[in-house]
Amino acid sequence: MNLDFFTLYVIILLNSLTLTIVWAAICHAYRPFAAARYGLASCILTTFGGCLLALEALP
Repeated sequence: MNLDFFTLYVIILLNSLTLTIVWAAICHAYRPFAAARYGLASCILTTFGGCLLALEALP
């Protein structure tokens, strides 16, 4: 069985997008909590990286 890298990259993208939504909700609910903004920023960057990986794997 061969590993399909495009599927792996899409899973990374969807996972990071889900975490971004969760951190956005936490950031919205707890506005004075500064660490939530850092978590949200890191998840946004991971989502962006997942997009780049998925686009790079296209034939």
